[in-house]
Amino acid sequence: MRTIFTLVWIGLILDGTRLLTTALPVPVLLIHGIDTKRGSNDFWTLDPARFEQLISALKAAGYRTLDQSELNRALLGTLPAGESSRRFVFTVDDGLSSVASRIVPRFDQAGFTGFFFVCPGLGPPQHLDGPSIKELSHHHVVGAHGHTHVTLSPTHRPSASRRRADEIERIRDELEQSRSALEATVDHPVTFMAYPRGEYDSTTLELARAAGYDLAFTTDIGYVDASTLRMEIPRLQILQDMPVSMILAFLGTPERERTRRLVLESALFLLLSCYLIGTRTRRPPENLLREAPLPVNPSSANS
Repeated sequence: MRTIFTLVWIGLILDGTRLLTTALPVPVLLIHGIDTKRGSNDFWTLDPARFEQLISALKAAGYRTLDQSELNRALLGTLPAGESSRRFVFTVDDGLSSVASRIVPRFDQAGFTGFFFVCPGLGPPQHLDGPSIKELSHHHVVGAHGHTHVTLSPTHRPSASRRRADEIERIRDELEQSRSALEATVDHPVTFMAYPRGEYDSTTLELARAAGYDLAFTTDIGYVDASTLRMEIPRLQILQDMPVSMILAFLGTPERERTRRLVLESALFLLLSCYLIGTRTRRPPENLLREAPLPVNPSSANS
């Protein structure tokens, strides 16, 4: 039994060391546009007050964004543990006009780096034009979001009038056109993308890789670490009615989980340490038991 407890004690030391030296999983947030006017079914557009509340809460809690190179290191598992605490990735989809008028100025003021996924086939007045996209790329990451924001998944767009081959060709054109148009605008390679409406399947993944993309964002909920698939990066989609406290809770989950495990393992480590020290103190060495002389009875010695 003592041997088993000793092995568990060593395992706790090793696991605690791993927890303290491994980077935390990184959360990713997604927003769309900022506007005072929203349609009845528009859950994605944030009003300016809610957007400001979110940015202020993130700053007050000490959160900082990852840039492109840091995100790559998180995916490779090489981001140092000390650089993963209170870090997140901030993404913005659709390339709406409010990006230039409201989102970028506030990001810059807060010191946030954004990943902006735009549709070069769309334009003013609702979406960014070419010069605005180029300006955006100087200080932030610009990626593709399809050429015209149509679904890139044949599974999500069934049509009896379109053959599967036609659908695949349409998706291929959307992927290739958006990338080539953006590269011509920003004057550097574009290999990041986000799936419009979060819709994708195995065909989408295959076509996106073939089009030259090596990293893509979904709308599946989760965190980024070395086990995350580069073409299926999860994000939390922020909606207008989502409480900021819920968003902060999502961001803080990896750190709280690590703290909880460390507390539990530390308590178990202390209990096992006390047990092992106690058993060692109470048990005399075997050689002492063998070599100790037997006590002499004085009455028997005098007789």
